[in-house]
Amino acid sequence: MSKSSASTAALPPKVLAKLEDLGRRIKLARKRRGLTLHEMAKLMMVSVGSLQRLESGTPGTSLGTLVTALLTLGLEDDLDNVAAMETDMIGLAHERRRLEGKTDGKDKISYDF
Repeated sequence: MSKSSASTAALPPKVLAKLEDLGRRIKLARKRRGLTLHEMAKLMMVSVGSLQRLESGTPGTSLGTLVTALLTLGLEDDLDNVAAMETDMIGLAHERRRLEGKTDGKDKISYDF
């Protein structure tokens, strides 16, 4: 098994589902703009295969390819909401507890997928 397929096999199903959903949404956005795979790949300066992997939700697809696709589609502002400090409720809760000195560990937040 290759290193990449081994790491993909270790990903939780929820992660794989999110990647596939993101890929579907990017594909839909491309089609709504009337762009073919070849046209979009050319605008992005990537191979058609790279774009196909992004649209299919392949885990090994680079963040650079994702961000380039969003820029090409005019959706780059959506990235400002990813892990945004203002909407990170878990982070805000941890910070609030730390600032209030309530770090007795009773209300630990689970990071389990």
